[in-house]
Amino acid sequence: MNSAQFLKWYAKSSHASRNMSAQHLYEMEDGDVMILTRLANDLIDDLARHRKRKLCIGQLNESEQLMNW
Repeated sequence: MNSAQFLKWYAKSSHASRNMSAQHLYEMEDGDVMILTRLANDLIDDLARHRKRKLCIGQLNESEQLMNW
């Protein structure tokens, strides 16, 4: 299983068990695991940034625009 196949499997699963995920990751080559690691780290950063932006927008007064966050 490569990184793209893992993501398809994981996305289709309503609840991927940790044991199954661990087994798939163990069987992957290091390069594919590195791709997934980089993707997960980027997503975590992007999601945190998104939450922060939503909070900032929610704190604006009427007719104000978020210029810098």
